[in-house]
Amino acid sequence: MNYSTTYTVSEALQQESLKQYFFKVMLGKRRYALVLLVIFSVTLFFTPTGFGMVLPVTLSSVTLVCSLMWVKAYFSLLKHGQVQLSLMGDAEVKVELDETELRYQSSVSSRTIPWDKIESMKDIGSFIVLLKGKTPLVSLPKDFFAAEAREFIQAKVPQ
Repeated sequence: MNYSTTYTVSEALQQESLKQYFFKVMLGKRRYALVLLVIFSVTLFFTPTGFGMVLPVTLSSVTLVCSLMWVKAYFSLLKHGQVQLSLMGDAEVKVELDETELRYQSSVSSRTIPWDKIESMKDIGSFIVLLKGKTPLVSLPKDFFAAEAREFIQAKVPQ
């Protein structure tokens, strides 16, 4: 199968891609652990213990530090995306798929990724992220790919 599509990367598309990647891939299930840690810390804060306030204050501090690190990472990722988009004079992207590789071309970069180098795929809402280990190789908006092209990608990449 040979498939080719061209689409324009808008600021809204870029932001949505980064948000979905951050919350569904980077944070993943850790966000639930953070919520549980906050609930546990608040409960412990109002429960008398033999340790006094040492344990609740320590857990609250850890929760606050983790939260601040994740918020900082999120805003850094958004800023990086804005810089990338501003570098693109022409925000048009061309993606070609064939039996051996995926080719991605924009005004600032060009990548050829053989299918056997892609280790996994994450379906994150309205995007497909192709990964090597935990490193994202490319994020593809589903709206610009026909159903058969998405099925072709799924058949080529291990789940």
